[in-house]
This record gives sequence, structure tokens and C-alpha cells, in this order.
Amino acid sequence: MLAQVGLTAQQLNPAIERERAEVHRRLRRYRGDQPPPRVTGRVVIVVDDGLATGVTARAALASLRAQEPDRLLYAAPVCAPESADLLRRDADAVICLRMPARFRADGQWYTDFTQLDDEQVTQLLARSWHTTPTRRP
Repeated sequence: MLAQVGLTAQQLNPAIERERAEVHRRLRRYRGDQPPPRVTGRVVIVVDDGLATGVTARAALASLRAQEPDRLLYAAPVCAPESADLLRRDADAVICLRMPARFRADGQWYTDFTQLDDEQVTQLLARSWHTTPTRRP
């Protein structure tokens, strides 16, 4: 894939490190002191806003698969058909409401595809913790 975009691994490493640091920052900000949820032996559903290339989805599924869930599902409202086909190798089921033949980007299927900021995410997460009937560690 690197050759297709004209990059070497050495050129990509700084971007990988920046993204890795950003993931850790977001985990600290969004999760706070909460431990990661246990997924071993459970049904896990990864919900996404859409599936374009599938690179991020595959990474998320691989990380979760290593924790041995009972079943691992992926769900999105819109998916590129070829990416959904590839993702079926990583998930027990791929659920896509629409798979348009002329898929170009997730955002083309939304009226408002505005990125949420950290404050919005933390507010939504805090609300979900207070409205979920039962939480198991």
C-alpha cells in the first residue's frame, strides 16, 4: 500500500507516531479513570459513521479480536461495497444499511458531517454512563 502512494516506511513513521500519541491523548481524555471494557466472551458491536477504505475499521476489529470476544460485529449506515467485502474477513458479521455502487466518501451521505470536538465527546460519554441501565465491568 505504501508503494501505491509513493511512501517508504521511514517517511510514514512520523505520522504513525503522531497518530499513536493522539490515540493515547484521546483515551486519557475520553475514558478518564475508567478501565477499558472487558470484551472477552462477549458480543461486541463496532459502530462507525461509515466504511470507506476500511483501514481504521480493520485495525479496531483486530485489536478487539485479540481480546477474544464471543462474536465481533461491525455496523455502519453506509459502506463502500468492496471495503465491506474485505471487512468480512475480520468481523463475524458486517451490517451496512446502504452499499452504493458509487461510494466516494462517508461525508457525502450526511447532511451534517461535522467533526465532534473533545468537549462534545466527553459530554456524550458522560451522559451515556448515566443513562445506561446496567454496566458490567
